[in-house]
Amino acid sequence: MDRDQPLRGTRGGRTDLVFELLKLPDGRAAVAKRPVSALQWFVYYSAVTALRAVVESGGDLGSLDLGQELGNAAFCGHWKMCDYLLARGADANHAHPETGETPLYATLSKAGRPYFSLRVRPTQGPDMADLGWRP
Repeated sequence: MDRDQPLRGTRGGRTDLVFELLKLPDGRAAVAKRPVSALQWFVYYSAVTALRAVVESGGDLGSLDLGQELGNAAFCGHWKMCDYLLARGADANHAHPETGETPLYATLSKAGRPYFSLRVRPTQGPDMADLGWRP
């Protein structure tokens, strides 16, 4: 199998092809190749298993801007991917270099998505904030 076939499939949502990519001699390098890498497609499709497969096979996520990808995952509502990226060192306060938007802003900015509101009781300090669900 040539390298381009699984890369094309990955772009189309076939994130299971990560295992075919990793079998290739240059597989770990292939998943990080730009302009839009397979790693970025894995974030887009919320394929945590695919990212874990890359890391567990000796690859790394160094070619990703973890803060930017956290914002992308947050915007798409991929909470499992957000959790994984945060565990791998993504900065929850990362601000987009052009817009200043943070992952929290990205989470709340998607139209039609239920949102969380943070309320602080006036008689208590900010450390006593509670997170309430608001449809």
